[in-house]
Amino acid sequence: MSYFLLASFMSESIVSHTYIMRSLIHGGVMNTESPIPHVNKMQQLFKEQVEHLREDIDKITEPQCKAMFETSAEVLLGLIKAFEDYKETKETAWK
Repeated sequence: MSYFLLASFMSESIVSHTYIMRSLIHGGVMNTESPIPHVNKMQQLFKEQVEHLREDIDKITEPQCKAMFETSAEVLLGLIKAFEDYKETKETAWK
């Protein structure tokens, strides 16, 4: 799989998740003043993407693409942790 295909996959995925989040937020399903439900939802979406990337690593033969998928999964795991730190106000910036 080429970089272009990965970028296309990630872009489509992010766009579809952004659309879902906007629908939930503006459609009243997740209409709340608290950001926590939104943070939780994004964490879940990131986790799903990590699972998808890691599943696809076993299906790909090109080493560079495997590395890119693994790196992408690690970046998303970092975001999941940052969102968790925000919820728990662990970092000074979130206090």
